[in-house]
Amino acid sequence: MIRFVIFVMVVAVSLPVVAVVPAINDPINDRSMPVWTSSQVELLGRSALTRSTSRNIPAQVPLMMVMVDFSNQTFTTAQADWQQTMFAEEGSVNSYYQWTSNNRFSFIDAGSRRVSLGMNHPDSGSDFSAAKALIKTVLVTLSSSVDFSLYDGNGDGRVSPQELALVFVVAGYENAYGGASAPRPNIWAHQSYAGVTSDGVTLGSYVVVGELHGNHPATIGIIAHELGHLVFNLPDLYDRDGSSQGIGSWGLMGFGVWNTAYGKLGDSPARMLAWSREQTGFGNEVSIDETDKNILLQPGQYVKVRLSNYETLYLEQRDGSSFDAGLRGSGMLISHVDNRKSNNDDEDHKLIDIESADGMFDLDNNRNSGDAGDPFPGEGRVYEFGPDSTPSSLTYDGEDLGVRVYFGPDGDFSFDQSVRRSASNESASGSLGVFPGALVVVLVVGCRAGGRSRHV
Repeated sequence: MIRFVIFVMVVAVSLPVVAVVPAINDPINDRSMPVWTSSQVELLGRSALTRSTSRNIPAQVPLMMVMVDFSNQTFTTAQADWQQTMFAEEGSVNSYYQWTSNNRFSFIDAGSRRVSLGMNHPDSGSDFSAAKALIKTVLVTLSSSVDFSLYDGNGDGRVSPQELALVFVVAGYENAYGGASAPRPNIWAHQSYAGVTSDGVTLGSYVVVGELHGNHPATIGIIAHELGHLVFNLPDLYDRDGSSQGIGSWGLMGFGVWNTAYGKLGDSPARMLAWSREQTGFGNEVSIDETDKNILLQPGQYVKVRLSNYETLYLEQRDGSSFDAGLRGSGMLISHVDNRKSNNDDEDHKLIDIESADGMFDLDNNRNSGDAGDPFPGEGRVYEFGPDSTPSSLTYDGEDLGVRVYFGPDGDFSFDQSVRRSASNESASGSLGVFPGALVVVLVVGCRAGGRSRHV
């Protein structure tokens, strides 16, 4: 069991003023994904290619699973098995969301349906126009047996994804698992909108996935990822043009969708990054106040250091427990967020940049999707993060705000803090701000990376 202490000292002085799952082309090693054309992005319709702005998400959302098969392609998996995939107490999509939200969110089982269409599988692959047409056909068929108006909780004539999350499982294969070499017929998992009016309400926001990943049923990661788009409007955090790895395997909305702890890619998806969880409304920030106190930083909690109105450092513990058992390392993960950006397509200036402790920049250079050298202190035993380290705590404009993080070899997992700051520098959330003009001194002690465990 690894134990370490984190000392954070910040001294600021006056200074001049389309929502698709990433592909696994080679189901073992290749973390690449397609380059989307503008027409493909447009066809995705209402997707999570833009940033989330709303946190008005209920604590529970009904989820209806719809299984779709065809004249030439029937299911090889049982409906009961898919029910377990979605709602089992352990290792399911629902248990993942309970875990990543620190039990602040869950799905409610709104039942499962099976629709058998008298047509052949469209074998649409990444042709999202054909996929939308398919979902529209299924919704029209489904409306004869489901009264969708019952889910219009606010009576606005529209069933939103927060009132009913629709997940379609299509018989056949998943194109994102295998890419060009995926068996056929297949469909590419995505989230989009196929508008239908039924029972006096409009609906059509959906998630669709293929039934099979090669020779086994689809794993939960791909479904959880697309639900992140559907219900929470979260953006993709991988690099959509394929020139880098984005956040790599460190979060659900990046390549963490494919993490594995039990031998099948996607069976143990990574926790959402702290920033993503904050967008959903179930973030778990540890506030820094102006009195000395001890704070226990548990997995799922995070500390923020605000560098400016746009840039923030997020420090979160990743200890390899529960679904994070699929991570390739453990320790304190530092993310540099710049809210002026909307995605991670530009590896030189991302929305979220993982500050890799080893300074190798493997994610930016497309060498891997994350390793044990990324968290602090990491396998390289990197004990300092500051303005003169590599990577550094400088802003994207090159400003040195005096942010330094020191990691020690042992600790009691508490934060001992002394904070001084000007009144204009306080934040409602208790985040530490280090804007120019304020004097801030912080000492942070604590946190460890613990052992690995099965899903809970």
